[in-house]
Amino acid sequence: YTQMLVESQSLQSSGDSSVSGIQAIKQIPASLQDMLMSRLDRIDCDLSVVQLGATIGRGFTWELIRASSSLDESALQAELEKLVRAELLVMHGRAPRHRYQFKHALLQDAAYSSLVKARRQEYHGRIAEALESSFPDVCEKEPEVLAQHFMEASQWEKAAEFWKRAGERSLKRYAYREAIQQLRSGLESLKELPETRDRHQREIELHVMLGVPLQSIVGYSAPAVEENYARAFALR
Repeated sequence: YTQMLVESQSLQSSGDSSVSGIQAIKQIPASLQDMLMSRLDRIDCDLSVVQLGATIGRGFTWELIRASSSLDESALQAELEKLVRAELLVMHGRAPRHRYQFKHALLQDAAYSSLVKARRQEYHGRIAEALESSFPDVCEKEPEVLAQHFMEASQWEKAAEFWKRAGERSLKRYAYREAIQQLRSGLESLKELPETRDRHQREIELHVMLGVPLQSIVGYSAPAVEENYARAFALR
């Protein structure tokens, strides 16, 4: 972030020396997102690579971005090298297990915020599908990651499925607060689907699962527990 500010000021000072410091500061892009876009323009970078990486998260592996990107391998590698040279990304490890990280979380936020809704959903969907098809370890150990991507992609059925898996895993680890949040996210996802017998059955399963951690956290007689089981009974 500081580097982009310095570069912006340097560009101004390299012109008319009569421009005052105050005027120069006024000409600096008004937001970090503007600065990021300006910098990407100067290095002639494919914006989609930055945005896809930001959609994955603050850090991402070469294997995952390659599986999610529409670019061929050599083109994608070249684009990532540009971003590393420009100090927007930091690269760790050795090929083929490179891991990239945005140098600052604000850079990731700015790149992600630059996505329009339709493209954002598309990228989340690509990432989720890549994880499901090619990363069995993530599916097993971090189902909440897939659930979140499917939810952001508005793929509600898949989102509910993986939130259920995440909730089951949390219950096995006695991570009850996590399980509550995950199972409730699954129920929210199901609400987006048409009302069918299959959807109702899935809701019942999630409500029954949710009852266990709710009772442990808030007690058997808490209104939240009663409401949860009442909804499950009503769906029968």
